[in-house]
Amino acid sequence: TETPIRTKWVCRPVGYDNKQVYRKYMGFGPSRLNQLKKAGII
Repeated sequence: TETPIRTKWVCRPVGYDNKQVYRKYMGFGPSRLNQLKKAGII
């Protein structure tokens, strides 16, 4: 066909899914994430 291919994204930026991973898979809540950010861990 003549329809051009459209790409939504090639890849996501580094760290794009971090918040979801921390919350969903590691069980960190907002206060824990803030503690880790302030400590320079994440």
